[in-house]
Amino acid sequence: MVPLAVAAAGSLALGGGAAEALRAHHGKDTGWTFLHDDGVAVQDNESDGNSVEIQYQRRGSPGTTRHLWNHSGAGTTAYSARASTVFKIRICEERDWAPDSCASWVA
Repeated sequence: MVPLAVAAAGSLALGGGAAEALRAHHGKDTGWTFLHDDGVAVQDNESDGNSVEIQYQRRGSPGTTRHLWNHSGAGTTAYSARASTVFKIRICEERDWAPDSCASWVA
């Protein structure tokens, strides 16, 4: 069983003065918002062969859950395009021949 942990972080300084507002975890896999919450990133930190996904919702379309997959393997990060503010995220791990495993939503 993979331990699930979810946390919301306060503003943390990143390079270039950008701020990070939301952070979510699924085991060691991590996702976060960046650039005033108008983009998301998902990082695969496990060498388990499972792809990871960040699901997110934007203020411009609050009823729509969007998906950004990282199929590139351990140690890689995928980034979304910038658009309206992201207000809710969660991390999921793809499972072959089984339902995907998702952590709780962070808002």
